[in-house]
Amino acid sequence: MRIKEYRDKLHLSQKALGAKLGLTSVSILKYEKGISEPSIGTLKRMSEIFGVSVDTIIENDTQFLDLRMLDDKIKSLVELVLHLNPTNADKVIGYINGLQDKK
Repeated sequence: MRIKEYRDKLHLSQKALGAKLGLTSVSILKYEKGISEPSIGTLKRMSEIFGVSVDTIIENDTQFLDLRMLDDKIKSLVELVLHLNPTNADKVIGYINGLQDKK
């Protein structure tokens, strides 16, 4: 999700955004770190604050990828990568990109 990106654009702290949403700064931190997900209602309120659509906030978020559309091997790979920390996920992506270059 792109919550931190849009929060930073408005120069809002996690505490300030949380106050606007009736949430704690810890909730905002969890959303930004991917530990938990905001409700649809919270996403709608964020979209109003940020001046962007809900789709824009969740854009490029693989957690919203419909895994039913993928074959079993790809599904397994996506699920494994989703559980990695960002550093290790980047390493996996780099490795896959390296394999593509060797074709």
